[in-house]
Amino acid sequence: MRAGYPVRLPGVIAQRLTARKEAENALRRGEALYRALVETSPDSIVVTKLDGSIAMANQRAAELYRYEQPLDMVGMQVAELVCSEDRPRVMPGLGEIIAGGHVAHREYMLCRRDGTLFPAEIRASVIVDGQGQPQAVMTIARDVSERQRAEEQLRETEAQYRGIFEATSDAVIISDLDGRVVEANPAACSMHGYSREEFVGLLPTARLHPDDLHLFGEYMESIKSDREFHARSRNVRRDGSIFPAEVHGTAFLYKGKLHGLAAIRDVTDEVKAHLRLERAVEERTHELSTLLDVSREVASTLELEPLLGLILDHLKTMVDYSSTSIASGSDGRLEILGYRGPIPPGGRDRLRAALE
Repeated sequence: MRAGYPVRLPGVIAQRLTARKEAENALRRGEALYRALVETSPDSIVVTKLDGSIAMANQRAAELYRYEQPLDMVGMQVAELVCSEDRPRVMPGLGEIIAGGHVAHREYMLCRRDGTLFPAEIRASVIVDGQGQPQAVMTIARDVSERQRAEEQLRETEAQYRGIFEATSDAVIISDLDGRVVEANPAACSMHGYSREEFVGLLPTARLHPDDLHLFGEYMESIKSDREFHARSRNVRRDGSIFPAEVHGTAFLYKGKLHGLAAIRDVTDEVKAHLRLERAVEERTHELSTLLDVSREVASTLELEPLLGLILDHLKTMVDYSSTSIASGSDGRLEILGYRGPIPPGGRDRLRAALE
């Protein structure tokens, strides 16, 4: 005892030893976890000393740079992993990381052991000691070759579709579920008489005849149900004129959201041609019907004068004349056999002279 207090050093020492052992165990577990994460990472991980030499690399780094094992990379200068054009950026980059603590999403062209190059996305952070002083830099590299190829293919595809979108003679309109135009090709703007700035944002009430607005509701129901839509509508131009249109619509993802994609064709010429054909058929049917009526009445009439009168009367239904006549020529003379309409005094002689 000292100064009346018992000495309990063995117990204190035991507690401290236990705490130290637990701390060491926790440290070992942390190191094991860290190493497991590093070794199983799908990305290349390289730890670089402040002088730029490699202190550690994981298995993925050896595979990515085509070394037999990670130890083959230890002692190399990290700049050797970078293509010659990007090497001048390496040491300034390390200095930036040490000063700022980390960098994210830098792109470098990296170099494999066999000399082949590949694009990579780089992230890096500084490793400090217990006093907070920089000791090394950990760099994580991800090969983005496939991503860049996919992005390039996507850009090419988008350019192709944009070319088709801009060049097609049919109107192509992308609208949201409220019917508001969010994108339109030049043909759509020209067809409706608007500039692109004026056309984008228009609602269906500005583009459709009031009696055809119900078609928009049917169109939206088709879009929401992922069904195709087909209809004939009457569209309205900026100047208020109306034209017939054939509409084909389908569901379309635009900027990640459901929209409607409509292809619209002005069928004015087609409708006019159809009307001309209908009129021609109607006229031909009328002619045939008249001839049939004439043939029936001719069959029941044997006298010439009434027969000619019937022919002239039926001719009136086919040709809207004001006056007409039937004449017969014999021995250089013409004889009027029948006529319809007014003949003024002396008209017979003038008619005969004209026919002769």
